[in-house]
Amino acid sequence: MGLMEVVNRNKRLAETNSQLIHQILGKPHFVWRTPEPTSPDYTQATLTEDNAWHELDISGIVPANTTAIAVSLIVSDGSVGARGRLRSSSQSSIYQVLEIQVNVTNKTISNNGIVGVSGQAIDYAFNVVFTSISLTILGWWTT
Repeated sequence: MGLMEVVNRNKRLAETNSQLIHQILGKPHFVWRTPEPTSPDYTQATLTEDNAWHELDISGIVPANTTAIAVSLIVSDGSVGARGRLRSSSQSSIYQVLEIQVNVTNKTISNNGIVGVSGQAIDYAFNVVFTSISLTILGWWTT
């Protein structure tokens, strides 16, 4: 599955999630990123991979009133158990984490989801040096 296929699939899922959140809360507004990204926002070259949490400044992409982002995370590695995690920089709970884990060596694994945003930043951690990482912000919720 190519990057754009994954992005389009994730876009449809994020739109469904946005509609559900709006029905439940009635307040957040989802904004698709335009123009659509043609390449990842962050890659292995721009991320630290040492199993520690690191803050990622996303202020160059999202507006100041962003409360959450829809993301696409795609990884590949030769180690079963290689794991990447994303969370709001204001959270330390292990239950509020978007996680991706390699279960089959040398296969591309994709995950999409919603990550809370605090002060135009999120936290990330990767437990090994991956073969490849692609992190793309698809859109965001604002208040």
